Amino acid sequence: GVALLLLAASETAALKLPSHKVAAVVALLAATLYLALSGASVATQRSYMMISLVFLGLIVSRKGLTLHSVALAGLVLLLLAPERLLHPGFQMSFAAVICLVAVYGAWRMHRDERGTFQLRTDGGMIRRLLSYVARALAGLLVTALVAGVATGVVGAHHFGRIAPMGLLGNLLGMPVFTLVIMPMGVLALVLMPFGLAALPLKLMEAGLELLLAIASWTIDLGTDGLGVGNGHLVPPGDLATLLLIIGLFLVVLARCWFRLAGVPALLLATGLIWSERPPDVQVSASGERVAIRGAGGLLYIASRRAGFETDIWLQAEGQAQVAFQRQKMTPDQYRCDGMGCVYQAYPPEPKRELRKVASETRRGIEQRVSGTSTGQPLYIAMPKTPQAFSMDCFLADLVITDLEVPDDCAAEIVIAGAGRRGAGALSLWLETVKDNRTSQERGSGLTRTVVDHWIAAKSRPARPWHKGTP
Repeated sequence: GVALLLLAASETAALKLPSHKVAAVVALLAATLYLALSGASVATQRSYMMISLVFLGLIVSRKGLTLHSVALAGLVLLLLAPERLLHPGFQMSFAAVICLVAVYGAWRMHRDERGTFQLRTDGGMIRRLLSYVARALAGLLVTALVAGVATGVVGAHHFGRIAPMGLLGNLLGMPVFTLVIMPMGVLALVLMPFGLAALPLKLMEAGLELLLAIASWTIDLGTDGLGVGNGHLVPPGDLATLLLIIGLFLVVLARCWFRLAGVPALLLATGLIWSERPPDVQVSASGERVAIRGAGGLLYIASRRAGFETDIWLQAEGQAQVAFQRQKMTPDQYRCDGMGCVYQAYPPEPKRELRKVASETRRGIEQRVSGTSTGQPLYIAMPKTPQAFSMDCFLADLVITDLEVPDDCAAEIVIAGAGRRGAGALSLWLETVKDNRTSQERGSGLTRTVVDHWIAAKSRPARPWHKGTP
């Protein structure tokens, strides 16, 4: 805009030079400078590729902002670093851009066909002003809604978070960011060599403070006022997320009635999300940290302090990191000594009552039995010494250890030795099944807890980056 204004100020330049092409070259140089100053993150590289194609399109008299240019930008970035395809930043950035370009392309075609949404030149100044404001607000609303939905799917999968008040926050914050923060930042950069950057930086600071105030207000409104919560949820699985993306892309990219083909994918993804549940037992790769689901349905963590693993486990539960303090494992859920530890785990059942079961072994702890039945917990032993096997293999349902377990170990499931070390972190899902066994040690009942299935962090055969590990 500045380049066009300066060229228009000169009669000779305005008449003899291709002003828009010269301005595009200047803007391209400015974008390159910004790319270098910003650190060139994936989102910035994508933005640079897109805006470069727009400016190159102006230079060669072609339309630059199309889905073809989006595909070309993605191809270039993936050729430089193919692993970016799995990065959340890459996925969120391109999901938002693809949906925005598709939606605005359809909007432009509809406008050209119907002659609507045109900025009227007839009528009074107030009518023209209202028409301009209406178009700006409509564009802002569509941008916030489309970008929020596209990035929300990817963000929910990777981080277990959505923004319930994101649409309102974007509607209020984007004008401040667009009209105050970024222009003042650019002006400060231009005036900095002359020592005149103080005033634009002050205005930029005021804009940032206003933006933070808007964000804080929307959070308080959503959590306390409207009661929609802080946005934590159980992350959708891989298949559910893939179906959501496919359904979303079909809705925005397909033409006419073919858009309805995305509805079955969205419905199937919704069903998968509804049926999914997080693991009931989590074991870190080192075996030093454990998370066990209690009878009340909450996941309790056996760790003195929070860490990366505990944050990931809480995220899988759809909970914030601050939940760590109130979900530390209590003494009635485990027992440890010099030979190892024994934990008791339950499947996610809301009904529960307390019952004490006497025993002289390390299992003699308070049990939380679900419902009014005599359902028993799953006992998980993690022995640290070979001496513990004589007890754990006989009494425990599941044995997890890095040691080599004797061949006559009677536990139902054993994950031990080199297989345990090569598996890395473990996630296990439990379920309740009928049990007609009666014994003095286990008690009598109709149900018992068993391992439904479990997965390991490291695959078999080992991936190239896992080879060489014990």
